[in-house]
Amino acid sequence: MPGAPPYPAAEALPPTGLRPAVPYSRALAGAAVWAVVALLLVVLFGRPGNAVGWVIQLLWIAICTAGASWPTHQVARKRGWSELWRLALIAFPAFWFLRALTSILTVLLLT
Repeated sequence: MPGAPPYPAAEALPPTGLRPAVPYSRALAGAAVWAVVALLLVVLFGRPGNAVGWVIQLLWIAICTAGASWPTHQVARKRGWSELWRLALIAFPAFWFLRALTSILTVLLLT
């Protein structure tokens, strides 16, 4: 507008705390921690029997690891957490929930 005082210069905004990018491989490693624990439990206490039983158990554990890494990655990306111990804690409930489901499926389908 003519005759109006000039607007003050725009102030630079402080940087918004950008969160570091969390690679998917880190989330997969967090879930893999529980895969190692599950594998040790199968070796120590489980008796799959023959080679086919071992392969089925290994495949179920791999599926649980892949399935638990997705929600782990989503939470880690939102919060900006890339530390492995935090990712392992995030992956804990998802991995063991999927592991319980796969154990139930194994009993229902293979017995």
